[in-house]
Amino acid sequence: MVKSHGWQNFLFVHGGLFLTQFVWAAAAVCGKYGIRYIPPLIFASNRNIVAVPLFFLLAYRYDRENLYKVSVVKMIGVGLLGVTFNMGLNIYGLFYSTAINSTILMCSIPAFTALGAVLMRMERCSPLLFMGVMLCSAGALVVIDVSRFSADG
Repeated sequence: MVKSHGWQNFLFVHGGLFLTQFVWAAAAVCGKYGIRYIPPLIFASNRNIVAVPLFFLLAYRYDRENLYKVSVVKMIGVGLLGVTFNMGLNIYGLFYSTAINSTILMCSIPAFTALGAVLMRMERCSPLLFMGVMLCSAGALVVIDVSRFSADG
């Protein structure tokens, strides 16, 4: 953890957020380009082969106490469900669609998660949750430009 104050901390945090958003936004475009040459599931697998050791190294370096408290088996399970299958299916879908379509669907994941939690009775439907789902959905469609959504690959 960086222990800086004032502007250094502000620049570090916002620079990290900007970099994260840039990488996330570029992922669909880079993925669409990459799957021209590498089959989708191999492309997604290679990404995870690089990410998993990096994740464990960073977790060991910056949060060693919590790394030992959390079961590695649980971490692998969450990683498989939340990242490997999710991104594998996303890259596979990207093969048959466009980067725009992929981005619209990825932006709407929080809305689908909230709706699923309500349907499975894990969350109560509240005006705040409803407004969040509407805002998430509208934001994804407005920012991405829904007129460019297509059924073509």
